[in-house]
Amino acid sequence: MHDLGKLLFEKVGEGMTRRIWKTVFVVAAILGIIGLALLRLWGTQTPKETGELITRPLDELLPSRNDVATEWLGGDSSSVTLDTRGFLEGRSALYHKRIGSTHSGGRDYFYFTTLFVYRFSDASSAEAYFDSEVNRMILEGGYQEVIIPGVFAAIYDCSTADEGFSWGHRQNLVFGVYVYNNAVFEADKELIEFTNLLIDRIT
Repeated sequence: MHDLGKLLFEKVGEGMTRRIWKTVFVVAAILGIIGLALLRLWGTQTPKETGELITRPLDELLPSRNDVATEWLGGDSSSVTLDTRGFLEGRSALYHKRIGSTHSGGRDYFYFTTLFVYRFSDASSAEAYFDSEVNRMILEGGYQEVIIPGVFAAIYDCSTADEGFSWGHRQNLVFGVYVYNNAVFEADKELIEFTNLLIDRIT
């Protein structure tokens, strides 16, 4: 009887040991899969998602002359300063074009587009400035919103001219586009085109 009890104890112990090792193996495999997934996710995250400050030169974030359609003139960048919390530096680039009266039924049409990028010392300062500009536009009203993923964009339809703004925020950067033309059309098209150019450069 004593030997039988000993044998049963050994059998139970062996079964428990096998189950414990099997459980350890399964848990280790699951943790390994989760770890690989996290590594892949980390490798594909943008600076905004990882919390890293964007430090590239601002001129590199503005579209280059080669990125813009050939009918546009200008594109030289200039310095911008803001009196607001956390602001470090800013750059802007102005493009313009003209459609002469011979091609537009007797009237000259002028188009102006300004792209800008502002760098702040931290993400919270950039977000605060972005929020203040967007909230100001919302409170003033009088605009038609333009759908551009990842930014706030709007155009103002006036009787003699159209203008539009877009505002975006990525980590410690605030960026956007201002468009103006006296053709009273295509402001939304120009706003979308130039804003997407800027987003592509920043992200």
